[in-house]
Amino acid sequence: MVAPTPVVTADWFAARIATLREASGRTPGELAAALGRSASGVRHFESSTRLVGRRYLTLVLEELGHGHLVGPYSTVIDRSRARTLWWQQILPQVKRSEKPAELHQLELLVNFESSATAICCYAPHTVPDLVQTPGYAEALHRIAEPALPELHRALLPGRRAILDQDEPPELTVIIDESVLCREIGGPDVLTEQLARLDALAERPGVTIRIVPSDAATGVEGNFSLLELTAELDDDPGAVFVKTAADWVHFREPGKVARYRARWSALLRHALPLEQSRETIGRLLRRRHAP
Repeated sequence: MVAPTPVVTADWFAARIATLREASGRTPGELAAALGRSASGVRHFESSTRLVGRRYLTLVLEELGHGHLVGPYSTVIDRSRARTLWWQQILPQVKRSEKPAELHQLELLVNFESSATAICCYAPHTVPDLVQTPGYAEALHRIAEPALPELHRALLPGRRAILDQDEPPELTVIIDESVLCREIGGPDVLTEQLARLDALAERPGVTIRIVPSDAATGVEGNFSLLELTAELDDDPGAVFVKTAADWVHFREPGKVARYRARWSALLRHALPLEQSRETIGRLLRRRHAP
C-alpha cells in the first residue's frame, strides 16, 4: 500500500478534523477552550500543511469523541513521515509565505501524484504528462513553455516513474483521437509517442481510451482526477487542472464530485478498450507503412 506523503496527509487531516469538529456542533473557539488552546491555534491545525504531532492528535480526537481513531490515524502519519520524497532535491526550499503560487501548485501536484492509488487523466489537446515521451514533452515545452519550465523538465522523469514503482497507481487515460494525429515535434516524435502509448496499453494497470474525433463531448480543458488510499477516511480525492499559467487543484467534495461526473460522461463517449487499442495500433502501423 502506497503511503501518502506528509503534505497530502497533513491536508487530509486538517480537513478531517474540521469536519469532525463541525459535526460535533463546536466552533474553533469552543474546541480551543476545551483543549486549553487558542482559537487561532485550532484554526492553524485545520489549515496546516505540516503533519500534526501525536499529542495534539490524541487530544483533539478524544475531545471530539473519536478516540478510537487515534491508532489508525497515528499509523497513517507515521507511514507518511517515513516516505522518501524524490523531488526534495529538485524543488527549491522556500518558506510557504514566500513561495510563488505556481511553485506551490507544482509541489502539490507531485505530492498528490506520488500518493495516488488511481489516476484518471483527460487530454483533449495533447498527450498527458505521465505518458509523454521525453521528445514529445520537450517539443511541447518549445511550443507552449510552462511556468517554471526548468523545474517541469527536471520533475517529469520522476513523475512518469511512478508507473514503474513496485505499487504503481492504476492509470486511466482518455485522449481525443485528434491528439494522436497532431504532429507535435514532427512525424518522428509523434511516431515514438504512439509507440509509447501502444506499449503502455499492454500493462495490466494502465487503461487508454480514445474519444472519436466526431464525438460531442463539450468544450473544456484537461484535468486529472486522483484517488487516495482508503486509510484517509472520507477523503474526497483531488482534481488538478493544467492551465497556461500553472496548475489549479480542487479538494472540496462538491467540486471533485462534479469532475467525477464529467469523467463518467467522457467514458461513455470513449471507444471500448479493445477498439481504443486497435485505433492506436492502426495509426502506428500507418506511420510505419512505406
